[in-house]
Amino acid sequence: MQLSCSPIRRALIVLYNCEHLTDTCARPAKALLRAAPDLHILATSRHLLGITGEQLCRPRQLLPPSAVCLRSSGSASANGILNVSSNVVMLASQQSGLARCPVSWAVARRRVLMVPTLRIEAFVPASVPITTPVTKFGGQPVWLSEPQWPVNDAWDEPMRFICQIELGSVLGDAGRGKLAYVFVTHAEHGDEMFFDPDIIFPDEGANAVIVQPGGVYGGSTLPMATGPSLYHTEDGSDAEYTARLQLDEDPDFRPQRDHGRQPPDDHDLYWEQISGDKIGGTPAFFQGDDWPDGGPWHLTLQLNPNFQPFYLNLGAAPTAFAFVSPDAKQGRLLVQDS
Repeated sequence: MQLSCSPIRRALIVLYNCEHLTDTCARPAKALLRAAPDLHILATSRHLLGITGEQLCRPRQLLPPSAVCLRSSGSASANGILNVSSNVVMLASQQSGLARCPVSWAVARRRVLMVPTLRIEAFVPASVPITTPVTKFGGQPVWLSEPQWPVNDAWDEPMRFICQIELGSVLGDAGRGKLAYVFVTHAEHGDEMFFDPDIIFPDEGANAVIVQPGGVYGGSTLPMATGPSLYHTEDGSDAEYTARLQLDEDPDFRPQRDHGRQPPDDHDLYWEQISGDKIGGTPAFFQGDDWPDGGPWHLTLQLNPNFQPFYLNLGAAPTAFAFVSPDAKQGRLLVQDS
């Protein structure tokens, strides 16, 4: 590749829809930044370009809010890429720090606020027990404070640990260094006929979402570090999985009363975008706008437990929704089941 760049004070190159050609875009971008220290590159993409120094940043105005950016300092090693899907972005410059930089291109006829989410592409079995505070399913919780194992008072039994979720990706700064632990009342292996119908409700004491550190939980707990967890249905063996996650974005929540006002194609696209297993994003309610009381809430986990590599019986065709409060103090779990 031949590159020739005249001395410039400030320049911006826009690369659009790079997720389809990530490597193809990354190579010339690196070369251009080496050749032109004062150059900025803005790239719209759902994937990182893999250039040293990329950071995830989310402009809080306009649409959508996910971005990957670097600040340019005038040297080849510190030049930057701003990866964003918005018609106005925040761009760092040597002279003014952060400056608004309008970028014009064709946008959809309807402006939609987008919400960052992490799609669960696959569950990966753990080869050894996971003892670090990362998002995982099954195994034993990695407590960040004193253990708080929730108890179902009606049955006088500890609940079953389902997963722990890192909250930084859900709440941003308020969630950094915090975990949400999700529990439900659930049968032992070999006793699958047992089912507590109250697990679908967020406030009946049959499920729990506990946040650490600094969270508040009003139910009964035991100081147990370990307890019942996910298992495999075939033999009852312990199940522990990490999740392979893909950065994505959902359209913002639309109340059910608005669905009938949308063209059928728009509604179908909206439903397709928000469905599936994920961390964060917009809940795909299918039985009314079933937000727990005492909000506002941020979706933390959306999971269809059927046909997963672990056994989790939450109903016939259920979807579980876990939520945390914006201040990372409280959590709730509910289940919708068709």
